[in-house]
Amino acid sequence: MSDKIEYLTEFLGGDYKKEGEYPAWEYREQSPLREHMIEVYQDMYQKAPRVEAVHAGLECGLFYEKIPGLDCVSTGPNLWDIHTPQEKMEIASVRRVWEYLIQVLATMR
Repeated sequence: MSDKIEYLTEFLGGDYKKEGEYPAWEYREQSPLREHMIEVYQDMYQKAPRVEAVHAGLECGLFYEKIPGLDCVSTGPNLWDIHTPQEKMEIASVRRVWEYLIQVLATMR
């Protein structure tokens, strides 16, 4: 899509510059790290986490580009209106994520 926009912009005499592009990071059906994180979450919170694949640029793509086959999982605090002047973060969720990540690391085999 970006190539098409670039072509059209240049065809019409404009300049095109893209920034902040993240490399692709594909969802893996088999992910030992994700399974471990799900198990830890269920142990800590007595419920299943929400696991979803999203179409977005995430930092995991940068790591995956350098280490092909890397098992990556992205997690973080509750955020709303990301990349807008109204962006918000739930402070309490930062502590929950921190405690969760500490437990994930402490129980890795």
